[in-house]
Amino acid sequence: MGIDATLLNNKLTLTADIFKIIRTGYPGKRYDVLLPAEIGYDLPNENLGKNGYYGAEGIITYTDKVGELNYVVSGNMTFSRYRELETYKPRFSNSWNEYRNSIEDRWGGVWWGYQVVGRFQSEEEIRNHPINNDGQNNRSQLPGDLIYKDVNGDGVINDMDQRPIGYQTGWAPMMSFGGRIGLDWKGINLNIDLAGGAIQSWFQDYELRNAFHGGGNSPAYLLEDRWHRKDPYDPNSEWIPGRYPAIRNGNSGPNSRNSDFWLTNVRYLRVRNLEIGYNLPKAWIQKIKAEKIRFYINASNLISFDNVKDYQIDPEIEARAAVVYPQQRVFMVGFNMTF
Repeated sequence: MGIDATLLNNKLTLTADIFKIIRTGYPGKRYDVLLPAEIGYDLPNENLGKNGYYGAEGIITYTDKVGELNYVVSGNMTFSRYRELETYKPRFSNSWNEYRNSIEDRWGGVWWGYQVVGRFQSEEEIRNHPINNDGQNNRSQLPGDLIYKDVNGDGVINDMDQRPIGYQTGWAPMMSFGGRIGLDWKGINLNIDLAGGAIQSWFQDYELRNAFHGGGNSPAYLLEDRWHRKDPYDPNSEWIPGRYPAIRNGNSGPNSRNSDFWLTNVRYLRVRNLEIGYNLPKAWIQKIKAEKIRFYINASNLISFDNVKDYQIDPEIEARAAVVYPQQRVFMVGFNMTF
């Protein structure tokens, strides 16, 4: 279902759609038909499953002029979410297994983990904590360590306390958006292209979570903004709070559980491309019989407005330790000649 509209003497245009894509006959195997091992092959995939995508998309553009200034402003958005509708004869050993592992008629892209409800403020609080937070009766805990929510109230933090805490990492953003701003005044033109995304998650791990991971170095923020003793040579000195738990060599101890402390739901808007140009007046270029001469300065990936700058990563990089080559900021200067 969609709409197309033109308003204000064609200055404003709008196109929007709501969509539902249902795919039947998704490939899958029958687990309840067994073949003897002597045959040497498995059953082939059959058209057994059913899934779909649900979403909306649209673009709105406004074009006008003020005096000699011509301008255009445009914005677009797409939201699409995957849902598993039917699988072949789902089976579960118990109600918890069904709740935790079923994908039957559920949204895809869900990240499960533990919910952090606080931090230990002192060794006394650790000794008196009524919940087995680390699986070792809290013997491995230090002030500043994460306190997990005991969801089922059994006094022990284990897999049964995991709940949906975010979106699947490694997926494209479920919501993507962008825009364009174009200005033209007396031969001077400016074009700005924007691109962004949301409803996606990034999980902080490896070198960005464990101090001296694999015997290597660590980002400064992980070592400086952490819980630590005021005097590192005095085991009885007071604890100084920080964002991160006290460091362990190469690991994060009981804080390593898959929790919402390490999971960030990423949002960003990037200036994908910015270009400033100038078209020489025709009176100037007629002497060389040129039709058009344009000089320009172009910048790609100029700046990003996002919520992951504290981790010193690119919002479009999925790698948990960001050990991949980042997107480059590129500047170009050039000219075009048309005869």
